[in-house]
Amino acid sequence: MKFYWEINPEDLLKNGNYEKNNLSECAYNLMIMYNKYAEKGKKLQQSINSKNFKKNIEQLLEIEAILSEIQFYLEEINLESADTNNVISQIETEYLVDYYYKIGNADKEGNFFASLLRNKVCKQKTTKIRYFFQKELLFKCF
Repeated sequence: MKFYWEINPEDLLKNGNYEKNNLSECAYNLMIMYNKYAEKGKKLQQSINSKNFKKNIEQLLEIEAILSEIQFYLEEINLESADTNNVISQIETEYLVDYYYKIGNADKEGNFFASLLRNKVCKQKTTKIRYFFQKELLFKCF
């Protein structure tokens, strides 16, 4: 699994309907914005220590949030005729709210920090379901 700051935004465009040599101004600017935040994320990750842990993790989560929002726009939104300033303004206004929703589904999708727990979450859900059915069978036997 790669973290958002480890993903090349050009790879995100491969999933969309963009031609590399014919990018809209908006898509191009979002790629620049993505690279800027990704670089901040990489540097922040390298600088984490016991003295700055809480502050840096908070900043890293915020970087993750904005990168996930930019990823959404690059992959899911047709940016050919989009106004760059409006899109960037919308991203900056909504990224934390959207992130909170997305992080709640981190066991299903995304490259979130919390997604490192994806396999453990799935295993725990399976165990919980199995335990529930075993318990139900036990009560039916008596």
